[in-house]
This record gives sequence, C-alpha cells and structure tokens, in this order.
Amino acid sequence: MNLQRNNESRRLWHQVTHSLKNLDFNSVSFYKNFIEKQQRLNEKTRREQNLIFSPENFYKTKFDIDKYANKLNVNKATESAQNYRDSENNYCWLHKKFLI
Repeated sequence: MNLQRNNESRRLWHQVTHSLKNLDFNSVSFYKNFIEKQQRLNEKTRREQNLIFSPENFYKTKFDIDKYANKLNVNKATESAQNYRDSENNYCWLHKKFLI
C-alpha cells in the first residue's frame, strides 16, 4: 500500500475496508461519505475549470459488445449484453489491458 498514491483505491478506501473488517458500520458510512463528497467536489472543480478527467489506467470507448465480449467473458446472448448494445448512451470505461 505504501507505493500507492493518495488517490489510488487501496489507499483511498483503506479506512472503509478496515472499518468493515471490524464491523464498525458507523465508521464505514462516515469514511465512505467523506470519500464520495470529496470526489464530487473534485469533479465540480474540474468542470468549473474546464478540466478533463483523464484516468491513467482506463479509457472511455463506445461499447461494442461483439468486439469486447470474449475479453470481458460476456455471453452475447445474455439480456445484459443486449442492453449494452441497444442503449443510446453505450459508452464505458475499459482498462487499458483491454486495448485491441
């Protein structure tokens, strides 16, 4: 965990995970709400400054179920896969390891 930056998942959610392990649900709610509030504030600031969020390990792409089904282990015949194909807003974030 020491090698992670402050905004990386394990470091960011460490207190939530620790509280869950200890069944301290009040702390879970507190830390989770704090993180989400901070993320909303960061997004608001980016929008106000016209900054584009660009994650390091993910990219936004138009979801093509036929192209990604094998790598994502999605059965093209399933209803959920059809929902992705038919939706108007069928963009998704994919990890860069799925670059084709």
